[in-house]
Amino acid sequence: MNSSSSYSPFFVFEDNNYYWKSPFSWDLEHGIFRAWWFDGLTATLSFAFFILYYWYEERKRGVSSDKIFAKTTEEGFYGIGYGRFYSSLAAYWIGLFIWKYLVPAPAPTLPDGFPTNVQDVAYLFAEVVTGIVLYDFYMFFVHWVMHDVPFLYKSMHSKHHSLDQNRLEARDTLRHSVIDGSLQVLMNILVQRCNPWLIVKSRLARVLHNIIVVWMLTESHTSSPHPYVWRRWCVGVRDHHLHHNSSSGRFDKSNWNDGPYGKFHRHQ
Repeated sequence: MNSSSSYSPFFVFEDNNYYWKSPFSWDLEHGIFRAWWFDGLTATLSFAFFILYYWYEERKRGVSSDKIFAKTTEEGFYGIGYGRFYSSLAAYWIGLFIWKYLVPAPAPTLPDGFPTNVQDVAYLFAEVVTGIVLYDFYMFFVHWVMHDVPFLYKSMHSKHHSLDQNRLEARDTLRHSVIDGSLQVLMNILVQRCNPWLIVKSRLARVLHNIIVVWMLTESHTSSPHPYVWRRWCVGVRDHHLHHNSSSGRFDKSNWNDGPYGKFHRHQ
């Protein structure tokens, strides 16, 4: 079988012929783990699991505003709301779909990354850790600019800080504008394409990265004292509520915990 080295988002060249690539293909010829949409599915299910689990812990301990996922009060709407949740979900998958068919993959094939010896385990660990650190590093600057430029804060990021910040909850992880959320997804995709040493990232490392990052984001917004996992080791996760409790929308001194490598900065 011959294949063309040129990239086309809508056609594949095989056996000296062009074939239409159906945008609705499940891409399961090599198993679900190698399907192009598996990373997105992992992130989606991770958000659903961790937000619902931490929200359950918040309700169990009486620190949630209500037992209803979306509540309307006299002061206004609290919670992200099912409508906003579904809108975020639709925007996320539409964005992934467009990216898939317009941007070339980082390599013709991606390694699965399942370790078979201690060296492989160490390499997988390095892939995951460096990916999360880089994501934190890039998002620091994105977050900083959105706070430091009044127009960007008002038009893009203020929704994430729009409610009673003394009542921060896990479900508030997804309370943001479409552009704000899209920038987070874009930074994550860029980090996932290859490792800092410019070798394509393995599939398993990408899956673990998505699970851990979503877990960190959710735990950094919860009001429940338990489970206390990433807050034990990562000061950026533990003290993110200080950033939300700031009376100003500016990126003030309480936000140093969200700085470069903040999630991996051990509390002294």
